Amino acid sequence: MATNKVSGLRGWTDIGSDSSWDEYGGKWARRAADGSYYVLDFTNVHEVTGEEEGTKYVCEVKRVDLSDLDDKAIASALACVGLERQGCCLRGACVIVPEKTVLTSREDSRIIASRHDSEHPERYELVLVEACVSYGHAQPLDSSSGNTRPANVRANARRIAESLMRDMVKLESALDRPVNRIGSTAREYGRGDINAALFRGPVDTTKAIMLKMHGATASDIDAHAAVVGDTRPETFTMQTRAMSRVETYSTLQAAIDAGNAYGQPFDVSNASGAIVYDATAECLCDEIDPSDRPCIVCEAREVLAKK
Repeated sequence: MATNKVSGLRGWTDIGSDSSWDEYGGKWARRAADGSYYVLDFTNVHEVTGEEEGTKYVCEVKRVDLSDLDDKAIASALACVGLERQGCCLRGACVIVPEKTVLTSREDSRIIASRHDSEHPERYELVLVEACVSYGHAQPLDSSSGNTRPANVRANARRIAESLMRDMVKLESALDRPVNRIGSTAREYGRGDINAALFRGPVDTTKAIMLKMHGATASDIDAHAAVVGDTRPETFTMQTRAMSRVETYSTLQAAIDAGNAYGQPFDVSNASGAIVYDATAECLCDEIDPSDRPCIVCEAREVLAKK
């Protein structure tokens, strides 16, 4: 990781830029008065994606607050870039002593940065910051973009960052801003906390899927819905024959959306498509040709009975 001063970015330090940063990207960091670090993360989108449509240059303004990250988060970020943090050995036991901590390469144990480096005292934290940005432990505050003059795009991002450094009210507003579809704030996103957003407010389709990915059961989701006053119909279950799978959705609309995503549009008259089962639904066999397969309600019940 380079830690060089940068022409045109007074007060900023290069923490990971190509010599042709306008083509291949770059990162620059600056320590704020509150001890946090602001990072300008520049990307040539066309070069990264290989496509020449849409915005070409994007420079994101990110903030890394090392004091807001626990040891596990720091360790994960370092591992992402092939590093690890080591303390010192006292009486045969290796412990983390802040003033004697070093960052080493996981490949050859080479010391990359030392907490007690008097010649380059800032290098230790800058290595941590670069690792956190690479891993995703950074708070996304704002961005600048354009299709020409990459230096201007970066300069605009720098002005945004320096404005946030000086204005705590504006910073707090940026930190509390939702930055993804589940509603995580920039502050929560930076520390890798998705649970705060998942359990805040009503559970929509995206949140329900994310909750299940993290081990939540339908009962967990229903219990949360009751707490936040989310009034929803009975739990629905959709079975898609082509995928031979059964999934549970919190709302009828969620099941319909999922059916469309799987290429099996929801259609109550077509049992070969997505099957939505309502626990209170009545049999529909009398309304279809007796020679045909069972109605979607009965078929769904059969599927559930085999689980």
